[in-house]
Amino acid sequence: MAKFARESSGLVRSLSTLDVFNINFSFMGPAAGILYPLAIAFALQGSNWILAAILGGLMTLPISFMYFYLSKEIPLTGGDYIYISRFLGPRWGFVEAFGNLAFFILGIPILAMFEVTLVIVPVLQIIGYEYNLPYLTSLANSLGTPLNLFALTVVLIIIAVLINLLTVKNMARIINILTFLQLIGTIAIIISLIMVSHAEYLSYLSSIKAVNVTAISGSKIIGLNPLSTLVLTGLIITSVYLYSSASIWVNGEIKKSKNAFIFGILGSFSVAVLFTVLLVSVIVRTIGANVFTYVEINGWNLPFAPSSMLSFAIIPSLKNPFLFFTIIAGALTWDILYLIINVTIPSRVLFAMSFDRAMPTSFSTVRRGVPYIAILTIGALAILFDYLEIVVGLTISEIVDLIIYVVYQYMLTTIAAIRIGKKYGEPELLISSVLSFASLAITVGSIFYYSAVSPAFFSQIYYGSAVVNIGVLISIAVISLVAFELVKHYRLKKEGINITYNYKELPPE
Repeated sequence: MAKFARESSGLVRSLSTLDVFNINFSFMGPAAGILYPLAIAFALQGSNWILAAILGGLMTLPISFMYFYLSKEIPLTGGDYIYISRFLGPRWGFVEAFGNLAFFILGIPILAMFEVTLVIVPVLQIIGYEYNLPYLTSLANSLGTPLNLFALTVVLIIIAVLINLLTVKNMARIINILTFLQLIGTIAIIISLIMVSHAEYLSYLSSIKAVNVTAISGSKIIGLNPLSTLVLTGLIITSVYLYSSASIWVNGEIKKSKNAFIFGILGSFSVAVLFTVLLVSVIVRTIGANVFTYVEINGWNLPFAPSSMLSFAIIPSLKNPFLFFTIIAGALTWDILYLIINVTIPSRVLFAMSFDRAMPTSFSTVRRGVPYIAILTIGALAILFDYLEIVVGLTISEIVDLIIYVVYQYMLTTIAAIRIGKKYGEPELLISSVLSFASLAITVGSIFYYSAVSPAFFSQIYYGSAVVNIGVLISIAVISLVAFELVKHYRLKKEGINITYNYKELPPE
């Protein structure tokens, strides 16, 4: 049987339980993640926001347990790629890997843009508004031009890459500090919204002429339509809850400890669900679903855009400097943390594929415990697509992202987990993976069905060129399968190695 690229990975097990918790919690990021589902909830008439947040947590619980059991059984760097390629076969592993790389490389520029447009710009606008500093407002407005936006997003991507090039432990320390700020900032948002009633919130909006309060109608809770509530549940799952397993990609760098997986995966998921339910509850109680959706559709007469959770949450704290700056400090971490982890995950995919001789062996080169060539490659590709997305105007629809990540990765992993559960005689893994597959099928199915019957909802999740969207979706599967055959042929002809043998055993630690 052919040997792997190295006898051992060169990775260092240095991540603690706290590190794993913070990696997973920050990748879910409730305060930032919840905005997208609520921002398009106006297209989901009759949906109950609080019920959707609770139901989403319950539906995603089996997925968190599945990854907990997988991490205990196979604690290796490479995550889903390892599970799928070893138990479904290398071709399916390639499909997952290429889908993963596409999702994250396309996603890194988007997250950098979100950090600018949904955090940095509103922060400057809000501070400029509150402290009468018009030059900050002008600066914020100037960041929206393509050239300035591209320059700033490149800086953010480079920062995320540089943090990944540190030792894993030092990167974890930075993530821990930023996650602490995010937790404190999220608590401050909840406190800020609890401090005032719905009537007081509306009164303040009216006093500063932010909106025409008399034009807003409807109740604080929109309704209880089963289908639209289920669709909103699916959006919350795919925007927040689904990402409690970020640490699986660095499993080989976690100190061997059952607590690291219990508190790191299950604990972070539980806390994220709690914060999400609390955030949605105080938004409904204080702001009101009717006000939130009205402003998202019509805007308001304030010099900061209502396109960020920050804009809504900051209003009650404008006269409370401590809460005001605590919320801002927490908000600044939202997409930076996403960016850091979005560089980490695909770099580990390249690393794991390199071990299988499916990618150049340079990607498994480790320096100071990190695969630095893989990290630099992801950074370079992200900057390329940043240019294409901002300057050229390439756009990928939300529904395509959904298919790529949920179907090509999570659903394949649940099938692999079913096989692993059967092979190793793990009934808990088997049950959780079957329930996970059912949950994902319901999530994807409900979103697709509703997009087919509701033009208003379809217009919110599908945009851009149909040729580009369909092309990306199909090309990932086609290119990955063609790539496998080409790599297999090349290794066999040039090196006399049949790489399929590498997939018959787990890679070394």
